[in-house]
Amino acid sequence: MYYGGRSEALLGVNDACGYSLWQAEAVTSSNIVSAERGIAAPAQAIFDILADPAKHSAIDGSGTVDAPRTQRRLALGESFGMSMRNHRISYKTNPIVTEFDEGRVIAWRNKGGPTWRYELFPADSGTRVVETYDLTTMRGGALIKLTGLARRTQQNMAKTLDQLDRLIASDGGA
Repeated sequence: MYYGGRSEALLGVNDACGYSLWQAEAVTSSNIVSAERGIAAPAQAIFDILADPAKHSAIDGSGTVDAPRTQRRLALGESFGMSMRNHRISYKTNPIVTEFDEGRVIAWRNKGGPTWRYELFPADSGTRVVETYDLTTMRGGALIKLTGLARRTQQNMAKTLDQLDRLIASDGGA
């Protein structure tokens, strides 16, 4: 599988605990921020929401995702358009899917921007979802850390995972 240039063996995707190398980095690196939550649903049902740009505004915890400009399901290498809003400023983004493993991992980023990654792990009561904001792929990422944006982003990611859980629950666990 393709993980942004890293092999499955390097990532440790198949390790006994289900943890990957980037998660270990999240613990030790101030350039990577993550939030996680258990959701009582199969990984594929969660992945289907993440791979559908039309659902992104329904789960966005930051309030910045306005509407999709792409209606098709995401795939590796696919560019998708989103209309965004930050306070009173509207803008458009065209992220590219950089990692894709059906039912397990999806990530995207804008050119020169951070990577947004979701990784799904089987858990006793459903799926453990880890959302990551990876500044190592962003020009000026160190500056972002100084602004406190990373901390606010982590709070918004927790809200996103809450909203993802609510959406799954309202769909009956899909």
